[in-house]
Amino acid sequence: MKRFITITAFIILTSCEQHQNKMLENATIVERVSFKVNKGFSNEDGQQAMLKLNEFVATQPGYVARVTSIDTNNVFLDIVYWKTLENAKAAAENIMNEESIQEVFDIIDKESMVFGHFEVFNIH
Repeated sequence: MKRFITITAFIILTSCEQHQNKMLENATIVERVSFKVNKGFSNEDGQQAMLKLNEFVATQPGYVARVTSIDTNNVFLDIVYWKTLENAKAAAENIMNEESIQEVFDIIDKESMVFGHFEVFNIH
């Protein structure tokens, strides 16, 4: 039974990894945003704000995937995969014009923010 569970878990994990790699193969651009939250806001506030962006970002043309994380120095890292640079730039413009999520940007310390687009050359 233990062997069956181990083999089943291996198959599931391998399948998930293959699905992820297949999905990311559609990405040609990685968008990176790092930032801290403004004074008066907690990391939990920052996490909730990033979760609030999920629905909007996922509806943007060319969206592939998004991963958001935080390090031990309270720096958030938001990675978004896009099909094209044009898609990424259009989404950035759209997000700044979307009134329903503007309060998210009140939480971000703009002085700490680092933003950039990178061209994908390797997915493994």
